[in-house]
Amino acid sequence: MATNDTEEFSQIRDVEEPLLHEQSPLHVATAQQKPPNTPPPATTLCNSFGEWTEDGIGLTVALLIYLGVIAISESGIELSGQYASDNKWPLGAAVSGFLVAYAPHYGLGKAFNLEAYAVVILIAVVARAIGDYTILSHSGLSASLWGIVIGICGRTFCGLDLKAKGVVSGEYFVKVGVTLLAMDFTSIVSIGLPGLMIAWGDTLIVLTVGVLLNYRFMNFDIKDSIVIAGATCICGSSAATALSSSLHDPSYKDETCKTIIALMGLFNAPLMPLMPLGKTAFGLNPAVVGAWIGGSIDSTGQVTASAQMGGDAVLKTAVIIKMAQNILIGPLCLLFTGTFQKSFQPSILVSKFPLFVVGFLLTSAITTAFLHSDAASSDIKDTLISNSWYLSEWFTLIGFACIGLEIDLRAFVAKKNAAQHHVLVAYLMIQSFDLISTFGW
Repeated sequence: MATNDTEEFSQIRDVEEPLLHEQSPLHVATAQQKPPNTPPPATTLCNSFGEWTEDGIGLTVALLIYLGVIAISESGIELSGQYASDNKWPLGAAVSGFLVAYAPHYGLGKAFNLEAYAVVILIAVVARAIGDYTILSHSGLSASLWGIVIGICGRTFCGLDLKAKGVVSGEYFVKVGVTLLAMDFTSIVSIGLPGLMIAWGDTLIVLTVGVLLNYRFMNFDIKDSIVIAGATCICGSSAATALSSSLHDPSYKDETCKTIIALMGLFNAPLMPLMPLGKTAFGLNPAVVGAWIGGSIDSTGQVTASAQMGGDAVLKTAVIIKMAQNILIGPLCLLFTGTFQKSFQPSILVSKFPLFVVGFLLTSAITTAFLHSDAASSDIKDTLISNSWYLSEWFTLIGFACIGLEIDLRAFVAKKNAAQHHVLVAYLMIQSFDLISTFGW
């Protein structure tokens, strides 16, 4: 059954490494404590054993932080104002970063490596300090870019393999940050039909073309074709693991899924600083640039990193488009489970629905009600948005540092795996078509 996903896919999602090194001993030990057919932590608060999942912990942490943001805002404290200008932010940022990082380890019963997270947070603080220089930030060289660049250098040239030390994936921090990126629903509705056409219409077109290219011309089987195309045009690793578990039997070890996750992490890196140049260098409409980024770059974390370099208007549109794309995961998993495993289970629509999208909608609903309330003053309303976005940027920056630390350029160049290079060619073809078709809308 599709709901009985194997522990292997949990390992793929938890490891989510761009260069496919071996699982950490800690994770293997954890996996061996459960029966072989244990389903993985899905995108629900708890799995079928009643245990917390990483996504469930992330959603809970983000909502608790958001409640704290409301309380701080009502007291008149603006984090991006005097607090930041007095250079108090490094201490507060470090403490909040450690607390958010500790939550999944406590909830999942995993060891917490303080030194490893100290390195991650130090990279984020340095990236933030560099990105605060006006000339750099106005040139699109923001803290998001520096977090990824420093992380890549640390992994490639210094051998900082923090994933092996038990550090959670960068996507965890990014999802916390995206949940805190609370928006007024009126701005979400403003994308209208063109936005939905990009998020849903164009995505389904790219998925169809990608599957046909892989199956007809690249000689992949139909299941691998769907995994590669779906991961490329929807939302990266989340789509890859969800689609793979819907297509294959629980005992199947999907190496194609692992490979495409690694390639997306590596080859989307140059797109992140280049695509915002459409606004900063060529003067394109921020909404157009945001839609292009949100519809073309694979993972939610990389979309957020790229869009932040283009400014708030680009970020808003990009995040809304990517949120809408994520909604497609559930219906597609239901379709492919019914087609390939002959099992129709509507519960997939819930189990595969990304929790951070739920969190984003919840915080946006609260923000909308707050902004349109007559009881709150305009100053408090502005402070709420400012504080929420300030913390969102910080936690996503920690995520970008983790994402950078997962990319080892030298290890990828050294690999001589023909199967991985075959997947690379397929990925580059679909990604190129996605970039062109999305911009065409």
